[in-house]
Amino acid sequence: MRAWIRRALCVLALLGASAAALPAEASESLRLRVLVVVYRHTFTDRATRGEIANLRREVDQAARALWRGSRSRLHVAVDWVTVERVVPETDFMRGTQRGHYWLSDRSRAGRVVERDLTRLGVPRDVHDVIGVFYAWRNGPGHRSSYGGASWGVNRLMGKAAYFAIPMAWKRDTLDRYFEHELLHTLMAIFRANGHPAPDVDYTRTARRAWVLQDLPDAYFTSSGRWGTPEPRALAVAASEARDARLARRAAGVPWP
Repeated sequence: MRAWIRRALCVLALLGASAAALPAEASESLRLRVLVVVYRHTFTDRATRGEIANLRREVDQAARALWRGSRSRLHVAVDWVTVERVVPETDFMRGTQRGHYWLSDRSRAGRVVERDLTRLGVPRDVHDVIGVFYAWRNGPGHRSSYGGASWGVNRLMGKAAYFAIPMAWKRDTLDRYFEHELLHTLMAIFRANGHPAPDVDYTRTARRAWVLQDLPDAYFTSSGRWGTPEPRALAVAASEARDARLARRAAGVPWP
C-alpha cells in the first residue's frame, strides 16, 4: 500500500475516533423566554432611535454567545417592549451614596416596572426573566449605583427574575452587561429548577457564557417552572434567524 494512502487512512481513523469521543448532541434545548423592557426617557436622558437599534444588536450578540457557550443548548428567546413615559427621579431606588440611582422593580413609588407592564398588557407568568435597559446619563448629582444589577426568580409579573442596566456605558459593551446579568438570573433559575448552580467567576473579562459548556444536559432538558425544553431543531432555526438579523445589520440594512 502506498505511503500516502496509509497516511490518509490513519487520519480518517483518528477523525472517527475523535468524533466517537465527543458527547452525543442533545435532542432538546432549554428555551428561556426573556422580556427586554426599554425605558426611552428618564429624568437624566432620552435614548435615540439609533441607540435602541444598537441595543437590539447587542442583545442579539449576547444571545448568540450564550447559545454557543452552552454548546447549542440554551435558546434565549427575546421579546421587546418600550415604555415611552418619562421616568422621574422618585421612581428610582436611591443608592447608599448620595445622588446614586438604580431602576429597581420596587422603589419609593411602588412596583413601578410591574405597573408599567400591566398597563401595556404584558401577561403574567409568561417570561422567565424580565430585563430592563433605561436611558441614563451620569452627571453631577445623578450617577448610576451599578453597572447593572439583578434579582432572582418570583420577583415580578409572577415567576420572572429581574435585572436592570442603565444605557450609560459604551455602545459596544451592552452585550456583555446583558450576558453578565442574565447569567446571574440563570443561576437562580437552575437552583429553582432543582439543579446545583455552578460557580461563576464574574470578575473575568472574557465572555462568561462558556461556564455553561460543561453542565450536564439535564440542566437544559429537564422540566421546571422556569425555561421550556424544546426540540433542538427549533432552537437551531431561531439561532439562524438571529444570525441573519445580525448580518443584515452589519451590512447596514435598517432594523425591522
